[in-house]
Amino acid sequence: MSSSISNFERVAVVDKNIIPTSLVSMVNSPKMLEVELLNNVELRNKIINFAQVLKVAMSYRSDVRLGCSTIIPWESNMMTPANKKTKCITFNEKADLFYYLSYKKLSHFDKILTCAVKINKTLKLHLHYVANNRIFCPRYKIMNKNGEQVAYFNQKVGNSYITNNVMRAMLSGNLGLGSEYHLALVN
Repeated sequence: MSSSISNFERVAVVDKNIIPTSLVSMVNSPKMLEVELLNNVELRNKIINFAQVLKVAMSYRSDVRLGCSTIIPWESNMMTPANKKTKCITFNEKADLFYYLSYKKLSHFDKILTCAVKINKTLKLHLHYVANNRIFCPRYKIMNKNGEQVAYFNQKVGNSYITNNVMRAMLSGNLGLGSEYHLALVN
């Protein structure tokens, strides 16, 4: 199909098996995928960072250079060509997978990558509007553990807007939203 992909059959298998196990059932349900990745900031950022690893592998291979294998940073169903479970993806599989992402209807990894990037871009847009004291109709809202909506991202307090919640929504761990809060879609 493509001269950029060295083994099309293998990359199709890699694309399907590299999906995080927690997202396998949601790949063809964009709304469920968005809600899951919205609240799993660590996985969302790992997916985006892993795509950068794929891009570097493609760049190296296009310059006729070699690279090494990479450990997949999440639990997956990745298998070697000999059908043995593995946590690694080879250099050529990374480069092939980067090119395979352009096949929008075929690539499963592209669906989750697109969703992860969309969430981060939307949060950055929220942050931009809030930082410039502009009103923005948010796509996401913060909910507390009782299911009640907390302040919008651009809530006005006195003469300034709250920006901290937007930043916290983009970070994981102690810097992110606490366990008593989660993000939800406005609609």
